Amino acid sequence: MFIPKKRIAIPIHHRGRNIVMQQISEILVPIIRAEAVCDPRQLSLSLQLAKTCNAHLTFMVFEENIPQLVGPIPFDTCLLKKSRAQECQVVLDACLAQAEEAGLHATADLVWGNPVDCLIREIQHRKVDLVVKSAEYHHFLGQRRLSGNDLNVLRLSVAPVLLLAEEQPDHPVTLKTLLVAVDTDPDNEALNIHLLELGRQLAELQQAQLHAVHTWRLIGEDYMTRARHHAPPNLHTKLENVLKEDHMKRFQHLLSGAGLKHGENVTAHLIRGRASEEICRLDEELGIDLMIMGTHARRGLEKFMIGNTAENVATSVKSSLLIARPDH
Repeated sequence: MFIPKKRIAIPIHHRGRNIVMQQISEILVPIIRAEAVCDPRQLSLSLQLAKTCNAHLTFMVFEENIPQLVGPIPFDTCLLKKSRAQECQVVLDACLAQAEEAGLHATADLVWGNPVDCLIREIQHRKVDLVVKSAEYHHFLGQRRLSGNDLNVLRLSVAPVLLLAEEQPDHPVTLKTLLVAVDTDPDNEALNIHLLELGRQLAELQQAQLHAVHTWRLIGEDYMTRARHHAPPNLHTKLENVLKEDHMKRFQHLLSGAGLKHGENVTAHLIRGRASEEICRLDEELGIDLMIMGTHARRGLEKFMIGNTAENVATSVKSSLLIARPDH
């Protein structure tokens, strides 16, 4: 396989221990009522994953509350709500019919209220293992694009969210090439191993090609580059070699911990450079279908942030996303 400049394919030594994968038994498929119908790609992928995992499907339409209008013209909000509920039920019945045809166990529900708030509440209440959502449909643009609501779902969901990318007519929904992005911070080891396990599980279920990437840089690299002529001979090169070796060992440890071996069930990429830039470049070069990343554990106001790298990648790549938090 061609490894671009500054990229190193790492030989990984498997520890030989079995990895117990978290079973995906409950999949939630949210449908925003403003979109009128369930995205066919979202429905198709949900059915495929549910059938492969033998999981239960829950289809949910989220509809904004109808405000009570006061004015000279009578306005029957109850009648309008009933009419819209009937329209939503048509959408849900169509989803249930396809699930039944596929031999799957599925239920459906209509929820009134703010779509994001209600979706997050339902994810927690129903103990969902995976959310399969399409990027929001923009009527002005006539296509699906990552929106502020989508980012809020990624930030707040306690379950992994598989967010389908913007529609590409010549690129049907497939999960044949997966990329897991990890870091080697010891505090994030459990999350990174979990991400790699998710990638391995999906790759096995979809018979997909799995890639893993970790990026690294010298601390203060920009300054050291400018001041290189003032430093002792070969100091910069020695530091590079030491740091690269350290990151390689940490990366090997994560991959081995997830039961992955380079050349067998994963292709590992150790890349020197800025994380968001190199991950996006690799995503495009490999034609990735699904990018798997983690967010940081946050509290208070910080919980409304995904993290600089993850958010930059999420808003830049064209591939679908699977985002997981440390407590998944």
